[in-house]
Amino acid sequence: METTLYEFSFNFAAFVGLIFPLLISIVLFFANEIVKGCKGSKPATPIGTKEISPKTFKIFTRILGGFLTVCCLLFVISHITEYKEYKTRLDNDDVFVIEGYVTNYKEYSTIEKTPESFEIDGVCFAYSERDETNGYHSIAGHGGVITHNGQHLKIKYVTNEWNENVILAIYEIK
Repeated sequence: METTLYEFSFNFAAFVGLIFPLLISIVLFFANEIVKGCKGSKPATPIGTKEISPKTFKIFTRILGGFLTVCCLLFVISHITEYKEYKTRLDNDDVFVIEGYVTNYKEYSTIEKTPESFEIDGVCFAYSERDETNGYHSIAGHGGVITHNGQHLKIKYVTNEWNENVILAIYEIK
């Protein structure tokens, strides 16, 4: 009998980290208008420094804001594309499947920042909550389902372009 411990789903948490860069890009894109809107006396320019012209400032902040926005959009597009690929492969059962006992389990180290890892029949898996990728990456210390050596599991996974095994489903065998 097998019990489902994890099934692949869309990782909305990866987008939370984009809020700050997106806010910065918006502020940069409209920085010229923000600066114009600020009232008050003009601060003194230190001796030996040059003041940046409003046109140069506007061009610089628009380019930087646009660059950050494009980077965020590329991340979103790649994340959604990867999700769709993994979901299709899982739905079509075009995945690797391994069943066995967890060995060489190593917990996530907060000191060394090493990922949590384990093996099943020589197939290695490593993950961290700091990963912004799709797939399983919940460490045991924060509610992860893989917690120790000897767990009898069946895992469905794919191998990504960096030769990493990405877990899409975990079942406990009883």
